[in-house]
Amino acid sequence: MVPAVLAAVALMNAAPVNNPCKGSDTISMAKCMDAKIAKAIHRLSEYTGRAEATAEEANDRSTQTAIADAALAFEAYRKIYCGAVYEQWRSGTIRIAISQSCDLKLIDDQTHRIWEDFLTLLQRPPILPEPKPTD
Repeated sequence: MVPAVLAAVALMNAAPVNNPCKGSDTISMAKCMDAKIAKAIHRLSEYTGRAEATAEEANDRSTQTAIADAALAFEAYRKIYCGAVYEQWRSGTIRIAISQSCDLKLIDDQTHRIWEDFLTLLQRPPILPEPKPTD
């Protein structure tokens, strides 16, 4: 009986296979989410850079500048918005995880928006693959 109880407790404490950032201690979860956020930021940068390069190749300097300006504005918005989410949850230890989830979702959404608006041109295949949520 005791081994069965121990096995049940071990299963309850095990991290879900589909999300390695859930189920461990707070510090490990935060580090895991930080790694996911870094990966998402890198991909957003890649897609934004490609969108700017596409505008440059088309000799469309005003669109290229607007994309760069929008990237700066997005970063400011993300920090303020997810900072507000963090502030709302300031009294709980979950505030970090919720704030990190906010960051990841906004970054992934922005990457998809860049792809949709600047990297999927009419009558041509997309310039980069459609971005999926960061895993």
